[in-house]
Amino acid sequence: MQLTAGIYTAAIGGNDDSSGVALVEAYDANSPAGSSLANLWVRAQVGSGNGLLVGGLTVGGEGSVRLLVRAVGPGLEAFGVLDTLVDPQLRVMRGLVELASNDDWDMLSVVGMQLVQAAELVGAFPLRTGSGDAAIVVELVAGGYTLQVSGADGGTGVALLEIYVLP
Repeated sequence: MQLTAGIYTAAIGGNDDSSGVALVEAYDANSPAGSSLANLWVRAQVGSGNGLLVGGLTVGGEGSVRLLVRAVGPGLEAFGVLDTLVDPQLRVMRGLVELASNDDWDMLSVVGMQLVQAAELVGAFPLRTGSGDAAIVVELVAGGYTLQVSGADGGTGVALLEIYVLP
């Protein structure tokens, strides 16, 4: 299916309220010059153990891409989302190697100010200082990556994994 520019939602549900693991894939293949996938997000229930939220990402071409990646739990409460993940932890992985991680972003640090500026640049909603949400700005070269969201304290709840391409 070919989509025009816009915002789309893919909703997944089990028959008869059953639960399990599902996969939704979005590809930006053969894009016209100057266009590309700008951001992607998924909201899901994060469990403990193997129940973490995993997003996959492939960077193509040559060079690198800068991304703002966020794991939002407490920040969802402002939108009326209940039972959020109290303390999300975010990991950027290439294979079994952890490239970057964050637990509790902090606006009061130099890195925190860079996260605020990156969020403003891409139009992401602001995170509250001391919220417990996680965020990273990372530069990735061509290859495959996984983005993992878990409860830093082993907790469970609803979280939002966001990926924004930075200009």
